Amino acid sequence: MTLSRITEAEYLRLEREAEFRSMKEAAGISADIKLPSLGIDLPLAEVFAKVQFTPSPLRPRPWLVNSALAAQAQNTHSGGLT
Repeated sequence: MTLSRITEAEYLRLEREAEFRSMKEAAGISADIKLPSLGIDLPLAEVFAKVQFTPSPLRPRPWLVNSALAAQAQNTHSGGLT
């Protein structure tokens, strides 16, 4: 198949495949996910209707602590000049 001689049917098939494989982002419980191949918009509120969201405590992030300590040590050894 060459692009210069593509039929309309081939073009439509390729367009549907590209749309199917493309990633979409939806954020927030009030957002919808559009599913054009099915001809519907799927509300996230319906998808997550029975899910209970509870906040979880923050997990320690040692890489942040270690980098902060390293920066502080560097600042101390350099006489406060950075």
